[in-house]
Amino acid sequence: MFWDKYEHVLSAMMLAGLGFSIFQGLLDSRDNSRRAPFLMSLFAFSFGTACGVFWELYEFTADGLGGLNLQRYEEAGRMLIGRAALMDTMTDLIADLIGAFLMALIGYLLMKRDPSASRYLIFKSKHQNFFSSSYF
Repeated sequence: MFWDKYEHVLSAMMLAGLGFSIFQGLLDSRDNSRRAPFLMSLFAFSFGTACGVFWELYEFTADGLGGLNLQRYEEAGRMLIGRAALMDTMTDLIADLIGAFLMALIGYLLMKRDPSASRYLIFKSKHQNFFSSSYF
C-alpha cells in the first residue's frame, strides 16, 4: 500500500527533472542557470506537481467511467465515506508535492553553488534534429 506513495514521490522527482530540460529547451539562451536558477526550479516544481494532478484526474475519470477503484474509495466491498474516501488522493498529491519540491530544491542548490552544474539537470542530444535547431 505504501509503495504507491514512493512511486508518486519518485515520479514527481523525475518529472521535475524533465521540467529543467523543458525550461532550458524553451529558452534560447544557454546560460539560464546563471540568470534564473529560481525560475528554472519553480518551473520544474510546477511541472512535476501539475503532472501529478493530471494523474489524479485520470484516476478520477477511470473510476467514474470504468469503476476501477484507482482512488481506493471502496474497501472490502463497502464505500468509504468522508475523509477516509479522500485519503488516497490527498496523500498522493502530497507525495507529488514533496517529490517535485525535493528535485526543484536540489536543482536550485546545485545551480546556486555552481551555475555550470545545470548540465547535470538537462538532457542533451549528441545528434542534431529538428527540435534542437532554431527553426522558430
